[in-house]
Amino acid sequence: MAACYTLVMETLAESGFAVAPRPRPPGTGIHPTAEIDPTAKVAADATIGPHANIRAGCTVGPHSRVGKLACLDQDVRIGSKCYIGDNAQIAWEAALEDGCHVGDGATIGGKCSIRSEAYIGAGTKLGEKVVIGRNSRVDGDCAIRGGTQVGEECRIDSGSHLGIAVNVGEHVHIGPCVRIRYRSRIGHGADVGIGAHVGHTVVVEAGAVIPARANLPDRGRWPCGGPGPDLGEP
Repeated sequence: MAACYTLVMETLAESGFAVAPRPRPPGTGIHPTAEIDPTAKVAADATIGPHANIRAGCTVGPHSRVGKLACLDQDVRIGSKCYIGDNAQIAWEAALEDGCHVGDGATIGGKCSIRSEAYIGAGTKLGEKVVIGRNSRVDGDCAIRGGTQVGEECRIDSGSHLGIAVNVGEHVHIGPCVRIRYRSRIGHGADVGIGAHVGHTVVVEAGAVIPARANLPDRGRWPCGGPGPDLGEP
């Protein structure tokens, strides 16, 4: 139906008839100050806020909202029913599946993959080629560096930092203000306590519990049920 409507309107316009813009559902629309590249595809019922910038090759799906001053770089793909907060920055070729939330001021790096219903909190920064699994939540002011993968239905609390190429399994909880250095692996169902410090190239086994403020040395291994390596203040 939409294609037929467009064809009819274009034919009438070419014949010299005055054609009114197609009506949009209430609460939707493109703000007149938004900048949208002609090659971008924005769904008819999407909402684009003031001074938002939608660059070449982007796609914004149905019922999605892009906030004021947000920027979608080239070839970004936004699914349906997504929320992109004010001042959010999404870099080249990043892809967000349906139902994702990106908070105000968040930054999504190039070629990131944000799976369906994932939540990225305000002020959080993702490096390039980060993967956030379905239904996972990354709270505000976190930093996740390039190449890191987070599995499905995980929770990463506010202020946590994950280094380059960290691998986080499914159903993992990472508490507030945790530091995990590069190339460490966190197994399925693990729980990392508040303020813990995990060195680089550490293996945390599935189901393991790391106490609050624990200090796991580089290249160590933390088994499920312990005892683990010596603890200390980070």
